[in-house]
Amino acid sequence: MPLSIDKTWLRASLICLALLVQAGVVDAQDRPAGQDAEEQAAEEGPRVSPAQGLVEKQLSSLIDIKSTPPEAATSYVRDADGKAVIAKVLCELRDGKVDKRMLMLPTGSLVFADRTDTRPCDRPFQGCSRLTLEKQLRAHGFGEFKFVHDGYYLYAYNCSEAFYQHTHSIISTMMAGVVTQLREWGLEVKRPETPMVILIFPSREAFDRYEAMPKGVAAYYNTITNWVYLYEDNDLWDAAPEFAMRQYAYTVAHEGIHQVLHNTGIQQRLSRWPAWISEGLPEYFCPLRVSSHIVTQGKDKMPERVLKWQRPGRVNDIRMWEIMRYAPQSDGGIVERLIGEPRLSSYGYALSWGLVHYLASREPEEFAAYLGDLSEMKPLQGNFKPSALERDELFVKNFGEDFMRHQLLADRHLKSAKIQKEYDDPFLNQTVYIVTRTYKKSRVFYTTAKITLSPFEAREWRQREAEKMRLQGHNAAFVTRVCDNIKEARYELRQILGN
Repeated sequence: MPLSIDKTWLRASLICLALLVQAGVVDAQDRPAGQDAEEQAAEEGPRVSPAQGLVEKQLSSLIDIKSTPPEAATSYVRDADGKAVIAKVLCELRDGKVDKRMLMLPTGSLVFADRTDTRPCDRPFQGCSRLTLEKQLRAHGFGEFKFVHDGYYLYAYNCSEAFYQHTHSIISTMMAGVVTQLREWGLEVKRPETPMVILIFPSREAFDRYEAMPKGVAAYYNTITNWVYLYEDNDLWDAAPEFAMRQYAYTVAHEGIHQVLHNTGIQQRLSRWPAWISEGLPEYFCPLRVSSHIVTQGKDKMPERVLKWQRPGRVNDIRMWEIMRYAPQSDGGIVERLIGEPRLSSYGYALSWGLVHYLASREPEEFAAYLGDLSEMKPLQGNFKPSALERDELFVKNFGEDFMRHQLLADRHLKSAKIQKEYDDPFLNQTVYIVTRTYKKSRVFYTTAKITLSPFEAREWRQREAEKMRLQGHNAAFVTRVCDNIKEARYELRQILGN
């Protein structure tokens, strides 16, 4: 489900600004403004995820009806264009007043049809091709979008090529590894039956025109349409400090993991998993490797970011940072409350990741059995509008009721030397870019340095300074240094300034 992107990178900007002051190149407009990270985290409480809100809104008249198993494998039904198609019957919905069927269309979207609008069918279900779905999208408001067919995915985008490539690199590099891990846990992984759509809008405005979302939501997976939705936001990508960019990229990966789980038979469509595992499992899979390299632009070398998914179980540095920074001094009821929470705060997401990482690492057989039980949960079973803590019976079945034991062992696991060695503080270990401009005037060389957390800002500064030098008649040389952290950047800056 969608994650909110906050501006916790402001603290990192302040650290970098301290270096800029030392370098003497800070402008007033460079100073950040906004809420402090601790204040924002403290104010945030449990919330309904926007995607879950969409489900509750669209199914408001059906949520309280308990589903029953399908009475047929397939059925004929008419799609939105009035064409008769073969749909897969996922469940039946009856309560005396309602008599409907939950169907999956060949496009992968779900519909709830009156039984009288369906006809018996003895033919097997078959998902449509990516080309067929592309034609439908072009005919229904996405004619200006570009389309790319890649494996099980259909990318539809109206953003820049660079942003599409970044998104594609995230999605395309993680599916095989996620599936491999699921199989290693002994789970039955099925091939996606329908195309998996990634829809990228050009802006926040276009994103909200399609379906208005709360301000902090940058991407979400809709289990009814089976699409992942996101939009291009340069402020949360190339122009942002690495911490903010990492949050944004992890969110895209997180939503992509939801889509993979729902399309491989691990989580049945509209089955209600406990919130902690529903969000904690994508958090376990979503960490990406962020790196920077230098690309040549004419005579100059400028920085560019690269994202790639590497393996499951990497330490989620964003979530670990939250756990280490905001861990409350409390009683031993954290795990017991967490597994029963119907809604999660950002800190709840972090705790969920930590619990999943501990269980997957230290109790893998029990964890695999737990996921196997969850995969048997049917559509529209359980309470879709819980208001209080709920007992996770499947957790108790597989892990027992000694919640204090799990809390102590999870805490020990996350504090272990192995995990702490892999963890890098996402603030202190952000990539820092130093760009120097040097020109000669009357036998004297003049050097100015720009230090920033943003590769976009590094390139922009270089372009501005190059134009300034051209107008003044100077032939300036520019050099870019990519530093792995603040400490290295401080050292490089001292070398440049000669002190």
